[in-house]
Amino acid sequence: MRTLLVIAQVAVSLFCLSLLIFVLDWPGILSAMKGINFASMTGAILSFLVAQFVATWRMQLMLRIVGVSLRFREAIRLNWLGLASGNVLPSTVGGDVLIVLGLSRLGRPVMQSLTGLVLNRIVSILATIACLSAVLTVPALMQAIEEVHFDKIVLAAMLLVLLAAIGLIWARRWPALSRRLSEIWELVLSYRKHPWLAFNGFLMSVVILALGAVTFRFLLPELPGRPTFLPLIAIVSLIMVAQLVPISFNGLGIQEGLLTACLTLIGWSVDNSAAAAILIRLITIGLSLPGLLWIDLLWQRQERGAT
Repeated sequence: MRTLLVIAQVAVSLFCLSLLIFVLDWPGILSAMKGINFASMTGAILSFLVAQFVATWRMQLMLRIVGVSLRFREAIRLNWLGLASGNVLPSTVGGDVLIVLGLSRLGRPVMQSLTGLVLNRIVSILATIACLSAVLTVPALMQAIEEVHFDKIVLAAMLLVLLAAIGLIWARRWPALSRRLSEIWELVLSYRKHPWLAFNGFLMSVVILALGAVTFRFLLPELPGRPTFLPLIAIVSLIMVAQLVPISFNGLGIQEGLLTACLTLIGWSVDNSAAAAILIRLITIGLSLPGLLWIDLLWQRQERGAT
């Protein structure tokens, strides 16, 4: 079943990439890429790096809530390992699995580590949905994205809720799995003992979204007379939500097509929009590759006495 899912995800990605290859004007995209100067590219890369450091800090705080202590140096290694694997495995959740495995090799308890990463995901999702909802209420943005069919978005959200409900019903058919999920949920609720840590994690998630918007801003030309920062935050939030649905191989093809369409709605040309979407993918892959240098962490012997 898992193999069929991966094959389906690869097929969706190949279809989307093929569609983009035949539809887009590649000479125009290359020309748009050449128009991005060295300072802008450097700014985009630095913004991406800062966002990863903030994400590492957030993960460290969420693990602390459930009683898992981790030095920042170790957290950096694990976060970059997860980032690298997220560009190889079918979904970003696969990166979390490797982080849990890495934490177990460092002597941290598996259940608490898994719960900390679940809490990290929950905080990120809540911040993303909150930012997307808040930005969509801004009148200046509403005019820019009036062509978006919100009824379809609501329908998709309802479908996701239905799938989650089916998943819970399915899980309860296996008592052992149900007990594990109950234990994780109880640990997740431990955030109430550390409300400020959870709130800081929420703020960090908002900062990460803002840094994502800044990264795009470096890669796109000016739009005179138009606000762009809030629309970019909305787009980054929308992409983050879309990545939760593993219908393609790590969002490959889907992300680029969705980004190009959204940026075009805001006012950028198709060439500039596609160039920014492709460069974001290249920056993500290029800067995540060093994480593979720490993959040996997964095969080292488990440390004893770590807390």
